[in-house]
Amino acid sequence: CYGERRRRKFMDHCTKGTHNGRRTASAQSPHCMAQLFNRRFAGDFAMNYCCYTVSGKKVALLPPISVQINVHEDAPADDMTVIFPLIEQVPKIATIRVWNGEKPIFSGIIDEQIMGVTKNGAMLKLIARSRAALLLDNEAMPQEYHYPSLTQLYERHVEPYGFCGFIGNGGTFDTKMTITKGMSEWQVIEEFCVRCFGTIPFVTADDYIDCSGAVPNEQLVFDNSDASCIPYLSILYRDKFYKRVSELYIQPKLGQAYTSVVHDDQAHKLGVQRRRFVVSNNYRGTRMIDSAKRKAVEVTVVCAGGICGSLKMPVVISDAILGTIDKLSIAGWTYTLNSNGERCEYLLRKEDI
Repeated sequence: CYGERRRRKFMDHCTKGTHNGRRTASAQSPHCMAQLFNRRFAGDFAMNYCCYTVSGKKVALLPPISVQINVHEDAPADDMTVIFPLIEQVPKIATIRVWNGEKPIFSGIIDEQIMGVTKNGAMLKLIARSRAALLLDNEAMPQEYHYPSLTQLYERHVEPYGFCGFIGNGGTFDTKMTITKGMSEWQVIEEFCVRCFGTIPFVTADDYIDCSGAVPNEQLVFDNSDASCIPYLSILYRDKFYKRVSELYIQPKLGQAYTSVVHDDQAHKLGVQRRRFVVSNNYRGTRMIDSAKRKAVEVTVVCAGGICGSLKMPVVISDAILGTIDKLSIAGWTYTLNSNGERCEYLLRKEDI
């Protein structure tokens, strides 16, 4: 019964990854890998991996021996590199999806499919990016919009690339948007969101484009002294003074005078002297200053095990030496699975500094 249950789970075509925070198998021969898969593990695995061909057919693969997923607020497209052991040839893979239990973690298109054979056996390496990559890689048709709406822009510039929907206000706005030659589909949506919502869009792990700017309701607390909180392996706190901009001089249009200045008072108090000159408006200038301030403080937290947070999620750290650090949020994370087990590294930034 046990062997049959393992075989059925394999034939379910959704490759399952780690168990109890440990790797599923070492980089041994495909025969050994198959044996390990069939007899070593009981219970539910944490991560599920499903690969599909262009026609939508699932591809059966053994559990991965190496995984890395990178998510960052400064990069519209998430990326993933995964290595599977091979016991036979596989067809061309077009997409991959990853779940942590029932929660989607990654959905992307395959950029590279690499098959290799060594004395240790055969392996399949997949390099993928999230669906946002399609918006970055494709150029938008030059045109002009009067009274644009998110609904209209989504239907023309996002939906054709296989997205499931959008999150945000779909109504029209009293503005004009000009799409110039060379703008990407992503730049069109980003420009609209910045101008009309004051937000930066991002693509969710279930292929929606979120333009709402909403912050998750949940909060993560990292604390090694409280069993109800998330334990950590290490914390690194960085003050990046060089990221701050003390003064930003704004030129409304090219060739005109620099008519306004945006200051970062905290930068002046810290003795930072760094000025920039940009062609923009006051609103964008303020956003540039705020972005520089946010990047000036970064905290890296490394935890054993899987992923327990998402972008923008509020975070509090409690440590015997560093004390309590609040007003943080997740700016990015990197999940890795290898011979040393599972771990997740979180990049946190200050919301108010």
